[in-house]
Amino acid sequence: MDDEDGYEWCELIFAVALEKFKPSKYEIDNKLRFFALVLKLFVEVYKEQAIIEVKTVNVKFKFRSRSYAFWVFEIPSYEDHDLYLMYLKVQLSKFLIR
Repeated sequence: MDDEDGYEWCELIFAVALEKFKPSKYEIDNKLRFFALVLKLFVEVYKEQAIIEVKTVNVKFKFRSRSYAFWVFEIPSYEDHDLYLMYLKVQLSKFLIR
C-alpha cells in the first residue's frame, strides 16, 4: 500500500465508521469503541479474521497470529479528523506489512 492508497483506505474506513458509530456520553468509551469499529471494518475490507476486545482502558486486537494493545491515551479523538486519519494510516499500515 503506497501513501496515497493507504490514506484513501483510511478515509473510507473512517467515513463508514462515523456513519455506523453511536456515541455514548463517556469520552473514553467512545474512543475505544470507535477504534474497535475501525479495526472491525479494516478486517472486513481485507477479508481477514481477527479478535477485537474492548477493555476498560485499551483495545486488544489479535490479527494474523499477533496481538496488539491500543491504549486509550494513545488514540486521538475521532473528532479531530486529520489527526485521527494520520494515526489510522500509521497503525493500519503496520498490519499490512507483516
